[in-house]
Amino acid sequence: MRPSEVIKRTFSVRLVSVTVLCIVLSVVLSSLLFYYSMDRDIGETYGQKIRMLGFYKTELVTQSLFIFSGFALLAFFGISVSGVLQTHRVVGPLVRTRLVAKQHADGKFDVTVRFREGDAVPLIADSLNQFARAYGDRYAVLDNSIRDMYRDAVAMGELIQQGDIEGAFALRARIAERMRELNSVLEGIKL
Repeated sequence: MRPSEVIKRTFSVRLVSVTVLCIVLSVVLSSLLFYYSMDRDIGETYGQKIRMLGFYKTELVTQSLFIFSGFALLAFFGISVSGVLQTHRVVGPLVRTRLVAKQHADGKFDVTVRFREGDAVPLIADSLNQFARAYGDRYAVLDNSIRDMYRDAVAMGELIQQGDIEGAFALRARIAERMRELNSVLEGIKL
């Protein structure tokens, strides 16, 4: 599996799309607000227009700084919120995966990882759940074999105390066969 296949392709597309949308929306809104706030009649005669240009020059700078910085903050806020929400689609599943992995380490292989719709790393859940099924089955076989071998060993000890040597040898052969089966299961485990 390539690293680019771990995270859904839609994750990066969605993150870039929302970022671009925030920037474009901020530019359009700030331009419209700036246009409508600066659109006024500056006088009827040429002399009035010249006198008003000096006044509007400082107002133009003040208004543009105020409007563009406000919408720049809005874009920054939108991009930040989008980034947090999008990274939550990666971090949330990793936290859940970590908790389930701890339970698997404790031998609770029946616990599975479940992700929400839209989480960015679904392959991790599939891989961990597949691991849990495979090793859970092997663990169950090992556990049952060891319990059966223990019962047979206890029964063999009782048969020896009763003097039934033939019955004890039969149980010994059964324990040896289970031991070979157990060994083949253990050899198949890859770490």
